[in-house]
Amino acid sequence: MRKYCLKRSLALIPTLFVISVILFALVKMMPGDPVAMMMDPHTKPELYAASYAVKKEELGYNDTLPVQYIRYMEHLLKGEYGYSSSYQRPVSDVVTKPLMNTIMLNGIVFLLSCLLSLTIGVYCAVKKDGYVDRLMQYVSIVSISLPSFLLGAAFLYLFSFSLHLIPIGTVSSPSLIDKAVHMILPVLTLTLLLSGNWIRYVRNAMIQALSADYILALRSRGIHRRRIVGVHALRNAMLPIMHVAVMELPNLISGSLLIEVLFSYNGIGSIMIHALMMRDCYLILSLNLLYALLYVLSSFTMDLLSAYLDPRIRLDKHG
Repeated sequence: MRKYCLKRSLALIPTLFVISVILFALVKMMPGDPVAMMMDPHTKPELYAASYAVKKEELGYNDTLPVQYIRYMEHLLKGEYGYSSSYQRPVSDVVTKPLMNTIMLNGIVFLLSCLLSLTIGVYCAVKKDGYVDRLMQYVSIVSISLPSFLLGAAFLYLFSFSLHLIPIGTVSSPSLIDKAVHMILPVLTLTLLLSGNWIRYVRNAMIQALSADYILALRSRGIHRRRIVGVHALRNAMLPIMHVAVMELPNLISGSLLIEVLFSYNGIGSIMIHALMMRDCYLILSLNLLYALLYVLSSFTMDLLSAYLDPRIRLDKHG
């Protein structure tokens, strides 16, 4: 297992290197001039050219792209993510608080989705072709097909504009109650969309596990049905379920950006939109590298979990 972990860890280095080069090149190819956007609009015309040249030199934009990339990676390895041209602050200062808010939002959604999906999915598998099972099949199809912003807009109109139950806008006070109230609609929207998709995976994995030969053998031995479902079948169905859950986590975080903007939630979503509009190169690059890292780490984590739960995987890899 240690050799397998080391092998998979070393494979991350070239993967992250290639991703960083591609992202850096794409960001630099974006249209617009970030230096011009940083300039004071009230600067006198006769001083503008000199001020522009000084600012461009300070940001290092006069260097070639390879030199800029190497310098950026050197700072990145030191924990410095560059300077935000639009916020006039280091990128780390800009993203720290919104990133924590996004992690908190998606963490709650992830836990609630896991709880709902396991509960309803297992029940649908046990009561296959029943009323609840057929209903959840339709719900799952709708959740996959429905755009997140459409469901979010419907909830916003219903609970905020029509019923006036939940306030709109950003959090106005540092109290936990105010934060929790403003998180209700984003959490509700993302949880319903994510759970509807996961329920289908849990149901299918459990149906396949319950139809295995060893389950028939356990039933013939008179073992209680709850123990068969909750211990034996669920444990063997957890591998595909965990695979879906872990691999969907980066999609959840990136997919929540639009929901954060829709509900004026102080997360990475608003930062990303602002950075794209202002062509804030290093802020855009840092956020995209963060998402790429999440995807790579999710795949890495899933490989380790799969190898731990099923030794045949790591044996096949070495073989």
